[in-house]
Amino acid sequence: MLLFVHYISFVVLILNVLQFLLPWKHVNTYLLYILDIKRKKLIVIDTKPIPKYTTDLPYKHYAIQIVEFRLKFQTAFRQLKPDSWEDVHKWEFEHAKGIAEDTNGFSDGWLILQYMAWWDSPQNVHIKKDATMRRDFFIDLLAHEANAWRTRLPGIMKYYL
Repeated sequence: MLLFVHYISFVVLILNVLQFLLPWKHVNTYLLYILDIKRKKLIVIDTKPIPKYTTDLPYKHYAIQIVEFRLKFQTAFRQLKPDSWEDVHKWEFEHAKGIAEDTNGFSDGWLILQYMAWWDSPQNVHIKKDATMRRDFFIDLLAHEANAWRTRLPGIMKYYL
């Protein structure tokens, strides 16, 4: 019974949310979709550069991903609201501006995680890239309290963490 009540409260929470942050992986590329349900807007954060031929209409570049995404989103949304017929294709599309680009494709997943953490924050977003990013990520992993190996670190490392 407790599980059922927990599920119902989760569904009510989802229905009252105005924005969904949905990370997405498509052919070794990580994207972040922000669904603004109130304004009927689909915002895409992609760390890969957009090809020159689609700079005027960026939704052309994401056509295949949006079609796949639309089918899965509509199926999930109809589970929550059976009477709803939301069509993402009719929503306004926006490609987020000022995104740090990952031209090599090695750290796009990490950049998407950073954008998820900073989304809709009143502070200025400072996205860390390259060596600083990798160093901080490693330090955060070592310092995290759920790290089982933390107890086996040398004393000098524990001091600096």
